[in-house]
Amino acid sequence: FTAQSICQMEAARSLGASPWSLFWRVSLPMARPAIAAGLALAVMEAAGDYGAADFLGQSTLTRSIVKAWTSFGDTGQAARLSLLLMVLVLSLIAVERFARGRGGVQATSKRWRALSRKRLSPLAAFGATLLCGSVFVIGFGAPVGRLVWLMMSETGLTLPILGPAWASVKLAVLGGGAAMLFAVILGFGGGGKWGRGAAMAKLIWAT
Repeated sequence: FTAQSICQMEAARSLGASPWSLFWRVSLPMARPAIAAGLALAVMEAAGDYGAADFLGQSTLTRSIVKAWTSFGDTGQAARLSLLLMVLVLSLIAVERFARGRGGVQATSKRWRALSRKRLSPLAAFGATLLCGSVFVIGFGAPVGRLVWLMMSETGLTLPILGPAWASVKLAVLGGGAAMLFAVILGFGGGGKWGRGAAMAKLIWAT
């Protein structure tokens, strides 16, 4: 939302749009590609998660993949389940693209002006902070707090997890660095013949 230009907002206001109508009919549709990309990433992360599903005892595709590979040694079945998981994720992305249709977000002017900041009253600022903070608390704070509480309630778990934790950090740094390097290369490609190829490469890489 902060990356949007105020020019489109002013044009909508000049046509009689109210503040709420401006948000629902202009700002939100303009942010749809970014929201869809974030949602697709969250869905892929959740669909590919193994630790939480195994801890909660849920029978997910990822858990079945690991079980088929490690417990039964059936790599063929694990590969088929992995392909099914990949098709599921790509299907969700395709549904969003189909729902969007031929619509897109384009700038109508080369001029770009940032949105002006509005100082809220203390009560409104508290409500906005509470609303935005609740997303962080529900999505991150509460689950992590629960896991930390469970870890502290057990004995003898501190030292054995240091090795796997360090390995996880190293893999995360290597994977994040490779993804950032790949994204920078695609970003310098710009548009033209790189346009569709870069978008497809980003999709494949994220998947």
